[in-house]
Amino acid sequence: MLQGVVSPRLAVPGHIARPPYADDGVVRRWDEDRVKSPETIERMRHAGAVAAEVLRLAGEMVKPGITTDAIDRYVHQLCIDRNSYPSPLNYNGFPKSVCTSANEVICHGIPDSRMLESGDIVNLDVTCYIGGVHGDTNATFLVGDVDEASRQLVQVSEECMWHGIEAVVPGRPLSDIGRAIEAHAKNF
Repeated sequence: MLQGVVSPRLAVPGHIARPPYADDGVVRRWDEDRVKSPETIERMRHAGAVAAEVLRLAGEMVKPGITTDAIDRYVHQLCIDRNSYPSPLNYNGFPKSVCTSANEVICHGIPDSRMLESGDIVNLDVTCYIGGVHGDTNATFLVGDVDEASRQLVQVSEECMWHGIEAVVPGRPLSDIGRAIEAHAKNF
């Protein structure tokens, strides 16, 4: 896959609350309690809902001829319009507001000037910081006419995710999640 040109980082208005790494790109150790208060959980739900809405709208842009840089600019503005900080921006120096992983890029792809083409698949990873918490979501989108193997990859990957989520049970080992995912994936 050819890499495009990465445009300059976009600015975030001063009134938007920022995560601790926003200015210097340094991600520090997180010392918060792992057990969240009901108020924090509600803020997490809100941040997740904001991220889900931004992802849905960004997904509507996915089509042949659009650049991932254009998607990044749109996601950036959608976050700002919702008084949220686009969490990927400057996280460990990441230069963009959304991760866009096309085709063989596994994750955390950097948006650039490359145009999406019919037959591509692209994952959009949207995270919004609002209310002192991050809402994080992603989805993989089909670009134009996609071959059956790619369609099946996207479908089975989503099914694997749901099998993994269903395996999250209090008191059960984390390894159960991987086993559930692997068991489903091996069927294909």
